[in-house]
Amino acid sequence: MTKTMAPPRADHAAAAEGLREMPGVYLPVDTYPTSDAAAVMALSVQAGDGHYGPAGAYDARIKDVDGGTRLYVAYAAPLRQQNGTTEEKA
Repeated sequence: MTKTMAPPRADHAAAAEGLREMPGVYLPVDTYPTSDAAAVMALSVQAGDGHYGPAGAYDARIKDVDGGTRLYVAYAAPLRQQNGTTEEKA
């Protein structure tokens, strides 16, 4: 009997760290089996969950590809600061 191997899981810590070196560049982070799963992860990235904090520091997009839906992430904090789109909290 042949065993099917699941694809390796994304290293989100390494992705978040690497993206900080290239602000504004969207890179593929992982491919999810469904668009719903990818959309949930994209929202999580934008909310600043896990390695992608603080909220708004990263932007995420999804795109349907062969085999699922791919998550692309960019480090956006410096760009948002330059454009004056960060919210300052008192």
